[in-house]
Amino acid sequence: GWNLPMVMSLAAMAGGIILYLLLRKPLKHERITAPPLVGRLNGKRFFERSQVVMMHWARRFERKVSTRRLQPQLFLLVLAAVLGGFIPMYFSGLTWGDRPKIPGSGVFVTLWLIAIACAIGAAWQGKYHRLAALVMVSVCGLMTCITFVWFSAPDLALTQLVVEVVTTVLILLGLRWLPRRNEDVAPLSARLRARTRRIRDFGLAVLVGLGMAILSYAMLTRQTPNAISSFYLSRALPQGGGTNVVNVMLVDFRGFDTFCEL
Repeated sequence: GWNLPMVMSLAAMAGGIILYLLLRKPLKHERITAPPLVGRLNGKRFFERSQVVMMHWARRFERKVSTRRLQPQLFLLVLAAVLGGFIPMYFSGLTWGDRPKIPGSGVFVTLWLIAIACAIGAAWQGKYHRLAALVMVSVCGLMTCITFVWFSAPDLALTQLVVEVVTTVLILLGLRWLPRRNEDVAPLSARLRARTRRIRDFGLAVLVGLGMAILSYAMLTRQTPNAISSFYLSRALPQGGGTNVVNVMLVDFRGFDTFCEL
């Protein structure tokens, strides 16, 4: 019937016919080589110019706010990660789970207090006493091996022990190639800037460590009803023929993957 869409279609057809009649002779004599009004627009040229402009302003922005030094970049990267983890926890809240707790052991706590002390000592002495720092880092690795043995994972403990030995030997071989300590006394302003930077980095490191500890504890205290561990726990002995679930997983359930990794 006669309605608004019909009128719009007829108007469009009439406009097209009139436009063709007006432009027929110029088109025939090739006086018009591009569409009217939008003929000057070139998509390729617009893209290339916009790309040049964006690259120019990106370089200027990078020169203003960035640096070629690794330390400030790492600080900003870690700070962004801290803010990215803190904001959702602040607005959504964080509570502990209701999973039953395992009774603590004084010996185990003492082991990890020693490991924590060695880690702090290694960070403290790493610049001027490299050999002592390496020894303390090795003690941390040894405590990790003892932890694996404590939780009935001797295979992981042996693997970790081999990795620790190889890593320690390689670092020992590379100690002599590290740059020597600069004995020149820096000006007071430079020493103050360095001390301020170290205090800032120390505060960020403590904040990151506390945040990771809180997140780990909140995750480990929650129930995992849909975990895949129940599948392996129930099938390790009848289908794999072993009570060490980790070994059964590596040798039987994913034997080809383990073989290819080796």
